[in-house]
Amino acid sequence: GGGDDMFKNFGLRGKINGGFGLIILLSSIVIISYQLVLSQVSSRFQDLLNRDIQTANIGHDIDLSTTDLDRYFKRFLLLRDQDSLKESNKLSSDSQKFVQQLAAQAEHDGNKKLLVQAKQLQEFLQNYTTAQKAVVQGWQIKGLNEKSGLQGKFRDAVHAIERTLKKNSDSNMENAMLNSSLEITMLLMRRHEKDYLLRGKQKYVDENHAATNKLISAIESSSLEAGIKQTLLKQADEYKHDFDALVAKNKTIAAAQAKMDIAYHKMRPLIDNLVESYSTSAEHKASATESDAARYGTIFMAVGAGGVILGILIAFFLGRSIANPIDKAIKEMQEGTDQVGSAAHQVASGSQMLADTSSEQAAALEETSASMEEMSSMTKQNSDNSSQADQLMTETIQVVSQANSAMQELTNSMAEISSASNETSKIIKTIDEIAFQTNLLALNAAVEAA
Repeated sequence: GGGDDMFKNFGLRGKINGGFGLIILLSSIVIISYQLVLSQVSSRFQDLLNRDIQTANIGHDIDLSTTDLDRYFKRFLLLRDQDSLKESNKLSSDSQKFVQQLAAQAEHDGNKKLLVQAKQLQEFLQNYTTAQKAVVQGWQIKGLNEKSGLQGKFRDAVHAIERTLKKNSDSNMENAMLNSSLEITMLLMRRHEKDYLLRGKQKYVDENHAATNKLISAIESSSLEAGIKQTLLKQADEYKHDFDALVAKNKTIAAAQAKMDIAYHKMRPLIDNLVESYSTSAEHKASATESDAARYGTIFMAVGAGGVILGILIAFFLGRSIANPIDKAIKEMQEGTDQVGSAAHQVASGSQMLADTSSEQAAALEETSASMEEMSSMTKQNSDNSSQADQLMTETIQVVSQANSAMQELTNSMAEISSASNETSKIIKTIDEIAFQTNLLALNAAVEAA
């Protein structure tokens, strides 16, 4: 009843146009809402994915650059070549640049946790770089090869002792025997020197010191000329001083390398965790966004189905609102037909009455031919009856004309019913097509999101 009342003030054209308009409006609302939500989900997905992927990429750059930095610097320590040192310095600069990019990304995104990690990486990388520079400086002082730096100096001191001893041994046999003894002590000293340079253990330093002191004592107690003795003692002292300086520098280098290792081993877990966490985070957010897209697709499929159901209800009430006036017209036509039948019955009754009256008049003429006045009265009565009959015939013609008009309206109403039924079928077909398109859009969105 309520659905019929809603459409009772509309004409047939208005009802059909209104139904189509309402269905198109509902379909447009569903489609536009779906597009807006899909656009928001896609934008959110892209933004989150870009942030995490960018962070993960910076983490990968830091990972590669610091790994290569450590590798090239170890190669420098092994080969002590300038190319490895230059590449290591370049990688150190690249690593610092990538860490700065990470900090800037964290500040831009308002990611406090990432910013703390970036600051820690900057601190560890700075410690590593500072220690690296100390190691390089130590090696440059120590000597990048055996002929440079402290290594070259104490070897020059040893070679000076050897030249002095050789020059002295050429003077006489006694000096040659003495020099031979000193050379044996010096060879022992150099053996401990080599052991220390190869193994770096303190015991070889102590053994080298013992051999050096023995050499100095032997020179002091020898019968060499005072000038030669003074030269050898000065050269031995220079050797001892330079060797001790090299040992001290090795300790400085070892301490700096230990700081490098500590800084590097603090960086590695932080970098690995950064790369893994943000790579995993990007995957999780992508999965969550795909789930959101699927959920929204389901919601809008349900909304679309609701729209189809609502359209069917609207079509149902429109059909009822169109059919009710037609039923009413048919009922009025039936009532008109009943009135025509009643009028025809009245006409027949009048005709019968007229026939009865004529029979009575004929009998009266046969029975009473003398009374002209009564005859005139009967004639007048006949005239009145004829007027009534004529009036009844006129009314009958009007009723038949009304019946014909009602039949014409019935024919037109039946044509409108047929047209409305066709339009209703088209509306239902359009609703089905909209539901099918909505399902396709939802499926397409789910496929694109996957």
